Amino acid sequence: MRYAGRPERGTALPVVPRKVTLPDGTTAMAGAIDLSSAEVPEREYVAKACTAKYERYTVTIMLAQPKLEGGLRNLVLIDLNPSAVSQFLVSVDEMQEPSLQEIAQQMKIEAEPEAEFPAAEPEQTATLPASVIAVAISGHDTCMDFYHANAFSQIKVRSTNQLNLVPMVRVTLSTALFVTLVNVLRKLAATFPPEAAAPKDAQQ
Repeated sequence: MRYAGRPERGTALPVVPRKVTLPDGTTAMAGAIDLSSAEVPEREYVAKACTAKYERYTVTIMLAQPKLEGGLRNLVLIDLNPSAVSQFLVSVDEMQEPSLQEIAQQMKIEAEPEAEFPAAEPEQTATLPASVIAVAISGHDTCMDFYHANAFSQIKVRSTNQLNLVPMVRVTLSTALFVTLVNVLRKLAATFPPEAAAPKDAQQ
């Protein structure tokens, strides 16, 4: 079957070749995308608690709003593959002037306690796929935009050099909670298979 001419939903973003260093130390060519032209997600969510788990080659990020009297008011579950999470963590590590660590030190931000997955889901629960995360941090405020490139879009990029990203949800959270989420994902990343490691830009 051929899918190159099949229209896809989402914004078509050009894939720019770049030289990267693979986990084994060798260099190769990979694709990079500029999210500045990506469509802003219409759905918005304010997260007050978070955690994540890794099962069956899927990382599930849990974002939630606790009730004042205990329990969860609602829940958003976002599924990513480990390669997408590894790439996200590399992008966080590549933040400069300031880095995430520098922001936390300057603003005296401490990570919030990690939440736990509930024994039972609240009635208001949504599960979304994602493969790309864009992040903006301003002091104590953080915004995360989640996008998804489905299998059709990933196949199509081979012949078009464009990747269609569908906007899934915009999540607003405190920077302290974002630090917690990054810390949780780093722990999970230590258990990923070697092929899930994200390549880094090769040194010129």
